[in-house]
Amino acid sequence: MPKKLAKGTTMAIRGKTEEDLFRILNEELSASSPITSPEHLFGREVALERVRTSLAMRGRQIFIHGDRGVGKTSLAQTAAFRFQSSDAQPVITSCHKASSFESVMQDVIVKLRGGNPYESKRTTSSKASRGLAAALPIKALTFTASAASEKASQTEEVLAPRIPDANAAVALLLHEGGRDSNKQPLVVVDEFDLMGATERAHFADFLKQLGDQRVPVKFIFCGIGDTVDDLLEAHGSANRYFDGVKIERLNVSSRWDMIDKSAGALGLSVDDEVRHRIAAISDGFPVYIHRICEKLYQAVFNDEEVVDVVSVSHLEIAITETIIAIEHFIRKPYDATLLRTDGDALELVLWALADHSDLTRTQRSIFESYGKILSLLNMPAVQEKEFTSLLAKLRTGNEPIVRLYKGRRGINEFCENVFRGYVRLRAEDKSVQLALDYAAAPDPRKESTVRVAQGISPLYQRPSFGRRSR
Repeated sequence: MPKKLAKGTTMAIRGKTEEDLFRILNEELSASSPITSPEHLFGREVALERVRTSLAMRGRQIFIHGDRGVGKTSLAQTAAFRFQSSDAQPVITSCHKASSFESVMQDVIVKLRGGNPYESKRTTSSKASRGLAAALPIKALTFTASAASEKASQTEEVLAPRIPDANAAVALLLHEGGRDSNKQPLVVVDEFDLMGATERAHFADFLKQLGDQRVPVKFIFCGIGDTVDDLLEAHGSANRYFDGVKIERLNVSSRWDMIDKSAGALGLSVDDEVRHRIAAISDGFPVYIHRICEKLYQAVFNDEEVVDVVSVSHLEIAITETIIAIEHFIRKPYDATLLRTDGDALELVLWALADHSDLTRTQRSIFESYGKILSLLNMPAVQEKEFTSLLAKLRTGNEPIVRLYKGRRGINEFCENVFRGYVRLRAEDKSVQLALDYAAAPDPRKESTVRVAQGISPLYQRPSFGRRSR
């Protein structure tokens, strides 16, 4: 149990109070909110520059896409806050399953107007003079009503106008964007993939009109997808009005940089084995590095002794705490697998699939990893036929976590790559280390470090099953 501390009490991180700890964690780590500043956006320099140059082109919009949890929103918001004119704030909106083109654009217009969902509407009405009405008979009043009336006006607030199509949206954006010629509003539309395909398709014509009519508003869309076509059914020449920016997993050097910078802010250094394991478990998804490091430094702070170097014992605590704290949508398919009749056996097959940095694995290579895991746990070997049956079960059921890669027989992958990190966390909690092809990578703090584009160490000769021999 974490210790309850008196305000200002210092613990195992030298010279740091609990207030210091949480302040630094909130500054350096962003497990529950997107990053909005470049100094905390590791490994995205090239992508950020692509966004900048695309935004500089007239009529060009941006689509940022990639796996869930890879950092799309952080890149989009960092770009928005960095490249928005200093005298304005970017507009941030998000989609959900019930979102439509109209609802998204209405939210954008409302926020461009300062966040008030209502607009003023002045109405004028006429009414008969009370004095004249009292003096004249009814017939006379009816006959002379227009001459004996007075005009009254009032202001009422009504909901912002409907935006049923691209024409209406463009007309309103031209009006809002033209109020100040020195400002070019920048809009981020997040979770674009959650909208239905029909509603997403409306944005193709909208993007074309933004360019054709030179609307002074820039859009950055974010969504889960391997390609922009997964998100947008573009038609005709609409493709030339946007640039796609795909976000890949962080390379190993960037993972280490993220760990070292956050530890350094607390006056700590991190044991090399701990750094290697966090880099491997995370699989290049920033969300896991942020989560694990957050729990790691809290474990250090609650140590009995003053700590200067974060050790494996702290990592073990952090792994357990991270598993508890991880998002429900990631835990749910894994937990559903364990509840199946042969859940214990299926769990080991999941571990085998996650035992490599490659996103797709052949059945043979997974089987070899499976055999290594059984040996490590002192469990009897199984025939490949039995293993094949277990692997097939993971691709079925109400909560499948595995699928065939593009329907190709014998090539398997997780339904969402972000699941891989959670699978590695669960294995690590049982003292089974996966993806050891990361462990021999060079130290990025040395000048001779080779910064690789993806997760594999250039010094590592990996066997087919993705595990080093011991």
